[in-house]
Amino acid sequence: MSNQQKTIKVGDVLERANHLLGNEHLSQEQKDGIAILLEGVLHSTNNYEGFRYKEEYSKETEFNRHYSASKKNGPDVQYFDAVRHNQGGIR
Repeated sequence: MSNQQKTIKVGDVLERANHLLGNEHLSQEQKDGIAILLEGVLHSTNNYEGFRYKEEYSKETEFNRHYSASKKNGPDVQYFDAVRHNQGGIR
C-alpha cells in the first residue's frame, strides 16, 4: 500500500469544471451542481475571484459560466491554463 499523499490542485478542478460548464450537452441542473461544488472548493481555499456569464444572462443559460480564481495564491491556476493551451485542450 502506497503512503503517497493524495491531493488535487485547485487549478485542475477549476479547469475541468469550467470545461464542463461550457459543455452544451449538459443540462442547467447538472451545471448547477458543478457550480456549487466549484464555488465551495474555491471559497474554502481562498481562491474565489468570481465568474462571468459566457453569454447574455437568461434563466435558461444561468449556469453557462466561466469561473476565475485568485492569482495571489500561487501559480497553480496559471499552470493548468498554460498546460491546457500547450496540450491543445483539457486533459
